Amino acid sequence: MASNWKHALLDQAEADFQAYTAIQSISGIRECHLIQFLQMAVEKLLKGLKSNGLEPPEIKHNVFQNFYNLSGNLPNVSQALGYPDNAQFVRYMSGLRTIIEQLESYVPTGGKQQENAEYPWEGRSLDTQGNLQVDVSVPARNNYSFLSQADLSDLLAFVKECLAAYRAGKL
Repeated sequence: MASNWKHALLDQAEADFQAYTAIQSISGIRECHLIQFLQMAVEKLLKGLKSNGLEPPEIKHNVFQNFYNLSGNLPNVSQALGYPDNAQFVRYMSGLRTIIEQLESYVPTGGKQQENAEYPWEGRSLDTQGNLQVDVSVPARNNYSFLSQADLSDLLAFVKECLAAYRAGKL
């Protein structure tokens, strides 16, 4: 059991990140599973970093924009990560924006699904004779090309730095 919401979220972020790290070495692992665990880890990490510890987080998946808007007002986080002023931390977070927003875009939203990493989704069209064609895409067969290690290196470093700062008692 955790002592508050901040610790609970950061503990779970660490567990999700450990799962992400562990499944990377599984032969034949599908990208959709890597995305799921990494997205869960990043989501809980960002929620934990901005948490006051007393209130449960909002139940929503896309949290980066809110975190980014608050990042200039999180001196404990920027200092724990070695940034002498919040402006540098905000610039650093700005550099992570594209990859985090891409990761968040693969979260299912309910209703008719769009491309995501968890549930099949469909596309509908008419063939040349006017017949309805339904194509169902499967996350396990989808190519999420943004997951190259080069693209992810800054994000993975951020997650590791934050979790290390948390374990060291700085967050």
